[in-house]
Amino acid sequence: MTDKEVTAKLHFDTKAKIRIAAYNKLLAKGRIRLAARVTGTGENRKQQVLYQWVSAEDAEKFKGLDASDRMVLDLVVKGGQNGATKKEMKFRTNIQSNTELKQILERLISRNLIKEIKSVQGTNKRIYIKAGLEPSTLHTGGPWYNDDQEFDTVFIEAIYEQVLAFIKKTNYVTVDQVTSYVAEIKLSNEELSHSDIKSLMNTMLYDTVIELCEGKGDGHEYFRHVQPTPAVNHLASIPCGSCPVFHDCVPGGVISPQTCVYMGDWLKSVTDW
Repeated sequence: MTDKEVTAKLHFDTKAKIRIAAYNKLLAKGRIRLAARVTGTGENRKQQVLYQWVSAEDAEKFKGLDASDRMVLDLVVKGGQNGATKKEMKFRTNIQSNTELKQILERLISRNLIKEIKSVQGTNKRIYIKAGLEPSTLHTGGPWYNDDQEFDTVFIEAIYEQVLAFIKKTNYVTVDQVTSYVAEIKLSNEELSHSDIKSLMNTMLYDTVIELCEGKGDGHEYFRHVQPTPAVNHLASIPCGSCPVFHDCVPGGVISPQTCVYMGDWLKSVTDW
């Protein structure tokens, strides 16, 4: 709230001097914090000072924090679900001492203001986010990673096989139908979103076990199962390997590749393939 908004809600008149003294007292106790609100654009752009209420519980957590503690905390909070790394903290707060930064982070974690998480973006990459906030899938990897932030191959293979079996049985399916099916069989403790299933089905497309079909005019993409194309080793099928007169076959001779009927048939089969 702005000072004007606070004044409007008071049931008695107060002088600015008295209000400022009250604000300072509340700030000292940690029961309010200062913020800013920008209104207008260009020449009409104005910045207003806001007073934000802090609960007694939160005030206790903030009690005794110095300017450096608050700078780090503000940076982490502003990072939202993506949080902040130690490198970002050093760059933006100008705290260069590893020992000092470590102590600040330990202090904020012990007060349950922030938490440390391991990011899937790097083996040793650590992110700090506000306590009580779920980290971004950018760092957790989403449902395809386990609690140890490792790629969950077993889980992915299980989902893959279940979805493939469903597509084989249903034949023409949409991503929405597959998403509903996966939720119904409860194979995952974590709800798999439309984009998660779409990602899985894209992998199936690359594996050529499903294909995109012509739509039904309802705005949805339809997929169906396809039999994988068997790998053929054409070199192993060359008739020369089993020809009884192979050793007598020479270019320009009575028996030659140019006049061989079997070679002609083989070349035609390769071309047709």
